[in-house]
Amino acid sequence: MIWYSHVNEDNEVERTTLNNSSTLVCIAGSGERLISLLDNTNLKKVYAIDTNIEALYLLKLKLIALRELSIKDYLGFLGFTKMSSKKRLQYFDLCLSLMDNPEKKYWIDNVKFIKKGVVNCGHFEQFITKVRPFLRLFLGKSFYTVFENDYRKIPKIRWKIVKFLFSFKWIFQILGNKDFAFVGKGTRVDKISETFQKLIDSKKLHESFMAHLVFKGHLNKMKEQFIPPSVNPAILNIIKDRLTNNLVDIVYFHCDFNEFLTKDLKSNENEKLYVSMSDLLSFESPDYLIKCLDQLIYCNFKSTAVIVRSYLKNQLEKKHLDQIKLLGYLYKNLSQNERTGMYDVYYFNKI
Repeated sequence: MIWYSHVNEDNEVERTTLNNSSTLVCIAGSGERLISLLDNTNLKKVYAIDTNIEALYLLKLKLIALRELSIKDYLGFLGFTKMSSKKRLQYFDLCLSLMDNPEKKYWIDNVKFIKKGVVNCGHFEQFITKVRPFLRLFLGKSFYTVFENDYRKIPKIRWKIVKFLFSFKWIFQILGNKDFAFVGKGTRVDKISETFQKLIDSKKLHESFMAHLVFKGHLNKMKEQFIPPSVNPAILNIIKDRLTNNLVDIVYFHCDFNEFLTKDLKSNENEKLYVSMSDLLSFESPDYLIKCLDQLIYCNFKSTAVIVRSYLKNQLEKKHLDQIKLLGYLYKNLSQNERTGMYDVYYFNKI
């Protein structure tokens, strides 16, 4: 199962801290966070890792499409913008000829995702597609004026009911959400509605791509400065050029993250390493993160920087940060720079 297929994290945090790193180790996820970093001209080597082979198939498809199609057609083919199923299938035939057999078979078997646009095929995206009609009907047109930067017409009582309902894990389960990051032990789903409330209070909900996806289902009409980098045509043009001219080498690993660090990451004392762990803490404990950071000590790079998020569970406490400090890392809490407001984000650096 593809768990996420659209943009689900604010990758500006990585973009502003990647700096002149030459090697990137990245959990693949939906692929959007990794893609958003490929315009950095210092980046030469990328390791894409995921325990879910389907996530790697999705990333490969996106990168092939980006390299082979115009930016306009790339966005339409994936489902970011409108395109007919017939045209998507024509572009799919082109991409298919450039795939290896395993992913080729996977996408042939799941051609329905191609027809709909693959950014709509993830479990999370299908979940919010089911929820959205209820939100539209119950909240009414007056709520949606917030996306025109008009916060005066919000139906307060109806919005309060929505917040109350979606503060319970069982609501997500009844509506078919099987994602461990949402319904696993110890998750605090009330953080989602609390975050949307904070964005409303600060009159910034219309700037949030996550709010656009949840309530509207698309990023159309968002102002350019708020559009995620991985769907920004100007940035995509740079990435397309780098892919076309083979200026960045991308290698895929289907394995556990710590297993990759232990067995497959080769030391290079002349290179600067950057590690993007996504919301690893939604699926693994802080102890697992510490184990990964400890393993990175043995990978001899000129410098090592790590970004990790926590979402609805496993927030890092002082005792965890103290342990990480003892390993030799400096750290910064960059949560305030994460524009969705949904994640706690930490930056670890070892020189």
